[in-house]
Order: sequence, then C-alpha cells, then structure tokens
Amino acid sequence: KPREKESPGPEQPLLEASEVDNAGVILKVTHPPVVGSDGSCMFFEDSIIYTTQMDNLRHTPTTASPQPREVTFLSFSLSWEEMFYAQKCHRFLTDIILDSIRQKDPKAMTAKVVSLTNRLWTLHISPKQFVVDLLAITGFKDDRHTQERLYSWVELTLPFARKYGRCVDLLIQRGLSRSVSYSILGKYLQEG
Repeated sequence: KPREKESPGPEQPLLEASEVDNAGVILKVTHPPVVGSDGSCMFFEDSIIYTTQMDNLRHTPTTASPQPREVTFLSFSLSWEEMFYAQKCHRFLTDIILDSIRQKDPKAMTAKVVSLTNRLWTLHISPKQFVVDLLAITGFKDDRHTQERLYSWVELTLPFARKYGRCVDLLIQRGLSRSVSYSILGKYLQEG
C-alpha cells in the first residue's frame, strides 16, 4: 500500500489560565470491593480515574473516616466487563499524562496531552479527533493502523469510563472510600 503523506494534526493551543485551573485530577481511590451488576464474582478494590469533578474533592478528606457500618461489597450499575474496560480507559488516559510527566517532557507537550484528555473527557472533541491530535504529538507512533485501532478502542471504552467515574465520585461523596489520593494537573502545569 502506498504510504499516506504524514501531516501533523492541527496544533492544539496551550491551556489558558482558566483551563489550567480545571485541567483535571488523577484520583487513586481504595474502596470496598466493587462488583458488577451481572452477578460476576470478580471485583475491584482500587480505582485510578481521571476526572474534572474537583468540587467534591475540596470537601473530602484524603483518608476516609471510619464508617459506622461495615461495607462488605458495593455494586455498580455496570457489568464486570464494562468496569474492566472502564478501568482500562482510565488507566490509558492517566498513563499518557503521567508518562509525559515521568519522562520530563517539556511542559508545553504535557499541557497538550492534558488539554486533549480534558477536552475528550468533557466531550469537547470526539474520540476520533482526540486520537488524531494525540498521535500528532511528537513521540507518539502515528500510522493508519494504530489510529484506527486506538480510535475504535477509545470510542468503545469512553462511555464505560465516564459512567464508572461517576460511580467512584458517588462512592467518595458518600464516604465509602478507604483512602483517596490525587494529583491536581493544573498545579503541575503552573509550577515553574
């Protein structure tokens, strides 16, 4: 097959000051075992999620208070398989951000990754545009096969990830988490 002409995707503007404040948060939540609504006996006790819902965190202690009643299991309104794919999507979104930070990429590049993730999560861009723009960033492998597979995967898993994120958010709000730790991305991007 003839190779398509490689052209960089449209340049993404860096985050504006107001966007940096709401760039999102990466949460690591330890919670009682969560089972799916499909009756599967498989469960999750830890969740790493990307979220833009930071208002609830301001009122949540990083370690949960002891509950008056012991919670053995929680059930989310997702099947175990949907929760599995939701967690994979959250891991992908958080890993591309954390990898950029760990590799000490220039802050402008990390800001692009954070901005794209935020825009995907808040539904300001489609999964297809997210993949095209992400793979256009220097350092990402961009070929047609990778684009198509990643696009299909993000499109499939994003709705599950968003629903799972809302469930974890409710779990935190109701004080059912054992611990919550978080990384505020806007603070990282603002630091000199």
